[in-house]
Amino acid sequence: MKEVSVYIEAQVKQQLNAEELETLAAEFKQYKTSAPQHFLGLKLGNPYFGKDEGLTQPSSIRNILYKVHIKPRFPKKDSRHWQQQIASGKIPSSDHILIYSRGAMNENAYLLLDIFRPDGHKKLLNFSRLEDLKLLADEFRMQF
Repeated sequence: MKEVSVYIEAQVKQQLNAEELETLAAEFKQYKTSAPQHFLGLKLGNPYFGKDEGLTQPSSIRNILYKVHIKPRFPKKDSRHWQQQIASGKIPSSDHILIYSRGAMNENAYLLLDIFRPDGHKKLLNFSRLEDLKLLADEFRMQF
């Protein structure tokens, strides 16, 4: 079993209480530690995380920033829709998105950078914000 380390940036800490942070870190670690199934390059296997892929725009963040759809806490209809997608065997997606990076030398070290919600997909179009997150990821990647 591979040893996974999870670090959390301030932007995430500002959005969650201590219990939620602990749960997010533990679930993300379990998600990346387990051997998830692969389907069209997407990882399955944890009810809290859905579609997981690298970001490609702007081009400067390729292979540095990644996004994974996370289970919505609110509104209830979004949470129900997430559960319905899982029940029907689909890879769940939502408009709640966790942005993360991984180490350059240690691919099992992860930095949780930010949570884009609500309107996560719209926030992904804010390239200057993504560039700011890349700077944080670059520092992390130099250490790991």
